[in-house]
Amino acid sequence: MKISIGCDHIVTEIKNEMVKYLKGKGHEVFDEGTFDNERTHYPIYGRKVGLRVSSKEADFGIVICGTGVGISIAANKVKGIRAVVCSEPYSAKLSREHNNTNMLAFGARVVGIELAKMIVDAWLSGEYEGGRHQVRIDMLKEIEEKLGLKFVNEKIEDSTTFAPIDILDYIYAVLHSPSYREKYKEFLKIDFPRVPYPKPETFWQLVSLGGKLRSLHLLEDTSLDERIIDIKGEGELLIKNSLNKKDFSIEDEKVELRLNDEVSVVNIPLVAWEFYIGGYQPAQKWLKDRVGRVLNRADMKHYNRIINALCKTDLIMKKIDEVL
Repeated sequence: MKISIGCDHIVTEIKNEMVKYLKGKGHEVFDEGTFDNERTHYPIYGRKVGLRVSSKEADFGIVICGTGVGISIAANKVKGIRAVVCSEPYSAKLSREHNNTNMLAFGARVVGIELAKMIVDAWLSGEYEGGRHQVRIDMLKEIEEKLGLKFVNEKIEDSTTFAPIDILDYIYAVLHSPSYREKYKEFLKIDFPRVPYPKPETFWQLVSLGGKLRSLHLLEDTSLDERIIDIKGEGELLIKNSLNKKDFSIEDEKVELRLNDEVSVVNIPLVAWEFYIGGYQPAQKWLKDRVGRVLNRADMKHYNRIINALCKTDLIMKKIDEVL
């Protein structure tokens, strides 16, 4: 087997040991450097190995830097390269079997030489299974071609690339489109969702909106601390009532919810109160799950963040429909 290998100046000794190890296994090795510890830059060697593999001069490529991340990003810039960063043998082997990776990266500051040998052996022993996995690889290629972007394993600030998190955010946006849900509601009851291929003119808009939704739903968005709801009355926040229809009233698109005879939660936006996720309404369910409990300040702050997230989700969903 022909294998190209390269590294930056931090890990030259590890690369040299790996060259010796691979040759001892009977492989033909192209050593692309670097060959000493003089400061250099990992993109040079990620690209060198990538070009050797993409040109078919080498069957596979191995690249090494401190973490494996930077040099793998450089390698993935080369057309036709599917480089994976691995720190253990299992995912290395699966990357060959399922993803047809043709380059392996690892970090010499992350794994020692003996573990690195195990990772390389597992990776080289894997055989691509094709079948359903080829469908997915073809999808990545089609997205690359349609968008004019290069797929990379890790998100970087580069407008010519897209990463798995961008695909996730794009899909997340599409699945939150009210018009998409309405159009395919019967199909969605019986099968997995079908997501349309992204269009170059709207892809990044939807990625951005999907990313905002993801941040909201993970309650990571700092804007969620903005105060929306309030407490009316004096006394402890004991949820004594069963929270049925008789326990709340609506006026001017705001909900007032009576927790007990003395205390109410007020100014809950109706859009958040009635918002559905799947088959339940989180603004109501969160409180109903706590009937009989006394809420503290942290609980109310958390509930305020949930209400805020639901309101902002409604606004973003409308924006998604405008883009789609």
